[in-house]
Amino acid sequence: MVTLYRSPSQSDIEFDDFVKKFELLLDNLYNLNPYFVILLGDFNAKLKKWKLDDNDTNEGTKIEAVTSSFGLSQIISARSTRYSSTP
Repeated sequence: MVTLYRSPSQSDIEFDDFVKKFELLLDNLYNLNPYFVILLGDFNAKLKKWKLDDNDTNEGTKIEAVTSSFGLSQIISARSTRYSSTP
């Protein structure tokens, strides 16, 4: 089980580094135990596949590519972050 946080203010270079380290982390986890990987946290990325009223972001697309390449998918379907009723 791993908890991750990705700052939404990362530069493109920092995000690319995050993705490389994330892939390496998942690879190491799968080498230890390919049958039990749970990721928790806030990736600060958006994808319609995860929440229908969001627009896809570059970060969401790349993170989805990494997670799906390891056979992982999001299982939480409810809103999982704080929000305000005012725009």
